[in-house]
Amino acid sequence: LERPAPNVGIYSTVCECEIKAKRNYKSSARLINFCYGLQIIVAAALTALGAASASNKAVTAFGAVNTCIAGFLTTIRGSGLPFRLKFFQHEWAKIREYIEQRERDFSYANHGLNVLEEVEKIRAMYDTLRAEIEANR
Repeated sequence: LERPAPNVGIYSTVCECEIKAKRNYKSSARLINFCYGLQIIVAAALTALGAASASNKAVTAFGAVNTCIAGFLTTIRGSGLPFRLKFFQHEWAKIREYIEQRERDFSYANHGLNVLEEVEKIRAMYDTLRAEIEANR
């Protein structure tokens, strides 16, 4: 019997999702900051062209580029990026840390924890976060 995909445990999945969320947050933050810088440069060029009485076509072209950048930034920031990704990164970290803490707790002789209850708590945390991410796509 061959599996269509490897049977990876929840801890590995949580760690991978945390790393992916962190990478996506950094990438989107860099893209947004780049666009802000580009918008400042385009706006400065537009101001210089206007002051120099440049051709209307050049002013219109720079104005259109600036408007496109502003529209892109508005859409991205309106969707909650990059902070939504940072939130998800922290949520994945909470689950990972909870799993790691339970692992340490189970290493004690009289831990007083029920393994099945802890597995269900972790599964519920995982499923809740996955559903929240899916709802916010």
